[in-house]
Amino acid sequence: MELYDLIKQIHKRPALYLGKKSLSHLQVFLDGYTFARRQSDLPLSEQEREFDRFQSWIEQRFGQPDTQSWTKIILFYAEDETQALELFFELFDEFLIAQNKQLVNSTSRSFKPLEQPLESVQDDVIRYDYPFTPAVPVEEWNVLK
Repeated sequence: MELYDLIKQIHKRPALYLGKKSLSHLQVFLDGYTFARRQSDLPLSEQEREFDRFQSWIEQRFGQPDTQSWTKIILFYAEDETQALELFFELFDEFLIAQNKQLVNSTSRSFKPLEQPLESVQDDVIRYDYPFTPAVPVEEWNVLK
């Protein structure tokens, strides 16, 4: 299972993987995942190398360069561990979109590259003019901000 698939599974059932809905528990889980892969002499996957950039992306996103770990930065902007975990998943999706990755979220909205650059409004759906941007129903525009 690839790292991003694992994170998607954790998002669906956090208590199963983490014991409780907690960003700190997610951080410990991911540290254990990384440690186990290194102990097994498994090379870093493309997703793992890309996820290494998540720290600097979070620092830039919140204007907190070289101050704290991504976990601490997200916790600072959340009321508690549970809200921080939900914020992580929102930020992770935003990070993947910024990295031009294809996503399929839990509401079955399919994200796929556009065959040709488009800018049109059809059937209450907006298509943007750059690749790997999802077709998003108008009422969900704020999700991408």
